[in-house]
Order: sequence, then C-alpha cells, then structure tokens
Amino acid sequence: MYRSDAMKRFIALEHIDPAQAGRFGAKTCSLAFLSGQGLKVPRSFALGSEIFLEFMKKTGLGRTIEKIIKTHSLDEMRWEAIWDISLRIRNLFLKTRLPPELETLGQEVSGLLAETSFLAVRSSAPGEDAGATSFAGLHESHVPVQGSEAVQEAIIQVWSSLWSDRALLYRRELGLDPLTSTMAVLVQECIQGEYSGVAFSIDPTDETRMVIESVSGLNAALVDGSTPPARWVLDRKSGRMIYHDPGPWDTDKAALPDSEAVDRVRDLAIHCEKLLGRPQDVEWTMRGGILYCLQSRPVTTSADNHDPQEIQDKRPWYLSLHRSFENLKTLGKEIEEGLLPALEELSSEMAGTDLSRMNIDALTREVISRHTQMRKWREVYSTRFIPMAHGVRLLGMVYNDALRPDDPFAFTDLLRGSDLEALRRNQALENLADLVRGNPVLSGMLENGRDPLSELNNQEFIDLFERFVQDHGSLLCSSAWCTEGHHGLLSLILEMAKKSPAGNLTDQKDPGLLLEQDFLRAFPLERREFARSILELGRASHRIRDNDNLAMGRLQAELIRVVDEGRARLAMKDIPALRAALEDIPQEYLDVTSPAGRSSYSSSEVQDEAEGIFIGHPAGPGLARGPARVINEPSELFQFRQGDILVCQAMDPGMSFVVPLAAGIVEARGGMLVHGAIIAREYGLPCVTGLNRSLNLISSGDLLLVDGYKGIVSRQLKQN
Repeated sequence: MYRSDAMKRFIALEHIDPAQAGRFGAKTCSLAFLSGQGLKVPRSFALGSEIFLEFMKKTGLGRTIEKIIKTHSLDEMRWEAIWDISLRIRNLFLKTRLPPELETLGQEVSGLLAETSFLAVRSSAPGEDAGATSFAGLHESHVPVQGSEAVQEAIIQVWSSLWSDRALLYRRELGLDPLTSTMAVLVQECIQGEYSGVAFSIDPTDETRMVIESVSGLNAALVDGSTPPARWVLDRKSGRMIYHDPGPWDTDKAALPDSEAVDRVRDLAIHCEKLLGRPQDVEWTMRGGILYCLQSRPVTTSADNHDPQEIQDKRPWYLSLHRSFENLKTLGKEIEEGLLPALEELSSEMAGTDLSRMNIDALTREVISRHTQMRKWREVYSTRFIPMAHGVRLLGMVYNDALRPDDPFAFTDLLRGSDLEALRRNQALENLADLVRGNPVLSGMLENGRDPLSELNNQEFIDLFERFVQDHGSLLCSSAWCTEGHHGLLSLILEMAKKSPAGNLTDQKDPGLLLEQDFLRAFPLERREFARSILELGRASHRIRDNDNLAMGRLQAELIRVVDEGRARLAMKDIPALRAALEDIPQEYLDVTSPAGRSSYSSSEVQDEAEGIFIGHPAGPGLARGPARVINEPSELFQFRQGDILVCQAMDPGMSFVVPLAAGIVEARGGMLVHGAIIAREYGLPCVTGLNRSLNLISSGDLLLVDGYKGIVSRQLKQN
C-alpha cells in the first residue's frame, strides 16, 4: 500500500536529473550523474527538500525555529550561545512526531530496500557544497541504520542537523540565512565495506599532490575521528607515492590490501574530477574487490579563494568542535595530565619573576617571550580546550535522546558538584568568613577598618588567610582582578560573614543522584556502562571548561603584568625595541573579557524598552530579585553586597569570588558553557546570558527580576 506513495516521495537515483540540485542537493545530484556515467554506486533513493518543508510547516517547527533564530542575532553570537540554540532546536525535533501524511516514511524506504539489512541515511542540503565553499561533514549522516523506526528517526535527525552548531557557524561565515536553507535526504544501501575511506583528487594545501585516507571496515570510524586512518600522499600527475603513513593498521588488518587497490582509489578520484569538472573529495568503500563511490563533493582549495584574506574555509575548526567519545576521552587525559599542568607551571614561573629588577634588554626579551607564549596557548585553547567542551554537549545529546525532556538543558543538573578550582577557592573564602562570623572581636575589627593581619592574637585567622593567598591568591589576580589587594579581600570576607553559612560546596559530589539514576535506567543493562562513561566524560569536560579558563586567566595576568612594567619604563624613557615589542601585542590579548581575549557577544532584543524587559538565554533555572551591581572595573567587585545581581559583560574566572554573595547573574555573553553560567549552576543561582545591548540600559542600583527559566531580565524600578 505504501509502495506507491514511496515512489512519489523517494526517487531512485537513476531517475534523478543531475540539474535538480535545488531539490535534491549537490551531493545527491553529483552521485546521480556519476552513476549515469557508469561508476559503481550503492542502490540509492532521495527524499526531496519539499518533504522537509512539508514537515516543517505541518508540525509548526518552522515558525518556532524562526522565532528562536530571530530573537537573537547569530551574527554576534559566540560559539557557546550557538551550541545552546542548536541543542534547543535538536530537542524540538526529537520531541516532534511526524504528521499523519509522513508517518510511514521509515516503512516506505525500508520497503524499497527490503533485501538490505542496513542503510545509510545521509544529508544532502540544496544550494550547498558548491562554489568556493563546502558543507562536507557539517550536516549529519547516519551509518549503519536498521529498521523502519530507526530510519525514520535518522531522517528527522538529518533534517535537524541543518541547525547543528557547526552548520550555523559556517553559514554565518558565508553570510547564508539558515531560515532559507532546506534539506534533502539520501538513503543508500549500506555496503559493509572491508576497506573504506576518502580520496582528495587534489591536496587542499598542495595542488601538485593528492591524498588518500583509509580505514579497515566502515567509514564511520574515519569520519568521527575515533580511528586514525592510513594515509597516502601521491603525485597528481604520475601517481607516484610521495609519502605513506600506515596509521594503526598492521599486516593482518590493513587499511588497503595492496598498491593496486591504492591505484584504483586514485583512479576513481581523478575520474570523478574529470567528470565533474573540478577537484573532488570522494568517499568510497571496497567490498569483495568491488570499489563503490559513496559520494563526491568539490574540494575547497586556496586557488578557489580570490582573496585568501577575505575568504577562508574555517570548516576544519568547526568540524573539530565535534569529537567522538573515544577522541574526547583521549583529549581530556591529554589536557588534565599534560596541557593544564604545563600551563600552570609556566604561569607560576612567570609569577615568580621580579620584573622590576630586569634591565631593559631582559625586559624586552620577557615581553616578546610572554607574547609568544600567549599566542601559542590561545591556539591550544582554540584547538584543544574548546573542542573538549563538546563533552558537555555530547552528554546533553545522549541524555535528551534517551529521556526526551521538556527542558533541553535538564541534563546540566548532572554536572553540579564537579571539582572546579573556583569552587575550592570560594570554599576557602567561606572558611575565612566562618572564622569572622564566630568571632565578634575579629568581626568588630573589620567593621572598624582595622587590619586583623597585624594583630598577633588573631593567629588562626592570619594563618588561614596566608594559606588562602598562597593557594588561591593568583585566582583573584587572573586577568588583573587583584587591584584591591588584601584590604579588598578583607572587606569581601566581612560581607560574606554577614550572611548565613553557605555549607561546603566542594562536598557536594552528587547533588543530582535521582537524575543520574533516571538517566542510567533509560538504557538497557548492556548499554549502562556506556551511559555511565558518557556521564563521566561530560563531568570531566565541564570541570576542564572552567579550570582551563582560570589557567588562561593566570597567563593573561602575567602578560598584563609585563606590559604594565614595560609601559612604566617607557614613561621614563623611550626605548624603541621595547616600544616595538609592546606595540606588537594585539589589544585582544590584554582585554579583560575572556581567557582567549575579546570576542563578539550575542545580542538580545529589547522586547519593551519602556518597561525594561530584556530577552536573553536561560542559563541557570530560578527566579531572583535584587539590586543590579554592574561590574565595569576591577575595583567595583569589592563594592558587591549580599543580595546583589551580578551584571557584567563577561565574567572573568577571577571574578567569581563574589558569587556566594549574589542573588543572580546576568552576563552579556550567551551560552550554558560561559563561566557565569557554570558557577551559577553550582550555587543554584538564576542566570541569564546573552544580554549584550541590554546591559547598556541597566545601571547599578536598578531593581532587577532575573528569570532563569525563560531567560528574561526585567528592570522594575530605580532604588534610592
């Protein structure tokens, strides 16, 4: 019965006009053309973009997503905020059922390929993978898929990947409107290849060469980065092998059987290039000696870019944001056991250097050295630390897939109680406040402005204070938030002592025990160890995300320190070499906004400026009312009082020592992974992020209502 409907919806590859890329996407149309030219391709059927549009219209998802996208400016969003929007949209797709007209899609395609046990469900977005750009790898494909329900779900997830964070980031780079983009789907017989890989008919970095990568088995292990491939670099003209990296493969399980197989893959890539008229990225698999072309896309090379300064393919970085589970486990170990300790050691060594005793030549060398180190570690931050943050999002995706919650960020309660360095610092402050709270004499001294550190009868407090400065003082100085010295810290401790004891946050190892049990029970017994591993990975990622911010803040503080010393020397006498070294440092390295320097912030729309209602991103559930304390300068932190709403452009990790006093947090940057949101969740504080423009309309003393459930901040009245 559904077979006739299937013939209307699913179009066999041999019946697709290669000129219909606007309906079926360049990926499908290229494959249809190659199949027509005699290349061996798997049996394939395509679902046109009109089915996607029908789904979006009849379910109302199109209107809902348009509202989400238009509420916030994608052009100004940081990657954290885009991750959040993407996860929210993905959850909408997960919870949306197919309308009656489309609810048999899975059965239909299974019927068309009834003799095939496994299928590949691939994205094929119209209007993309063309010109000087390529969306290769930025949308989802699912391999292998078995059963009509799984096929149906895979189709929906392919549709949802139109709004994946990496696809949104890349569209923003190209100036494409995601609301006008559509998605077709290519469903193929899944060839259980003995060898699989990709072949670039031209090396994107060297046009005289070509590259072949291969793994044993299916291509999924290569695409998701979990398995390093064997690699061949060949001369384009002669086919001569220039370089071969066998990867992890041995002779018993080779990535390709022999040199003849390498030549066949090379010939396939060159043939596709000749047929399609430009260099190609060809995905292939080999089974029983038969070489199949799975898909072919244009390669973006430097020659495609007329102005390399204006057009740069940033797809590799966007792709690096998504790592496989195994890749993330390895990366986390590398960061916690290698990179972070090395960064901490470097910053400590810098902190122990007396810059004032250096002569001009030594100081100039120190400026250059610290600038070089900052440049190096910003690159590490971009390529290692930020991708590691995907562990949190991976947990969110697995959690949402399993439990389908109404709140797409319900999983963040599983992250509370992580071993964050900022929490250990704040607990140490709380211990000092507890001493003051229980000692009226000590409290009175602080109230009257006397320094208890000079009184020998306060030895317990003095010892604890000195231990705090030794262990955590650099946290207060990260990104230059240490201008107030001991006096500012003492006033903060006194303010903390006025409130009720906060309890020991560092002992809260498992505040979400019931939530964790619900998560694990959502998996069959044989999959619970996997679920537990994903949870551990998410918590490690959450911990690293905050601790790496603190570590980068320390390094930035040391760069600022040497710059301040250098500028002080120049004020006394102009030294050209020193001046040149200082001028060479980009201002973004010195801006106190984020550990990686200044970034553009997401902007909220003012819903009703007269009423003072501002829309942001919900980043910490709860409601809070209190006076705003807008932080623009370091010294303003020490004016913070219990019950204030912390309002800032970007919460530097060193700023969070005032959070125990706060009633809520409002931050210009958007996202669940910015520092303010992470700390707010640990303290159970309402938090709204992504209010950049609106912050200009908020002044210290304004009474704010922070709705962390909806992501709304309301200015209610001005306090006298």
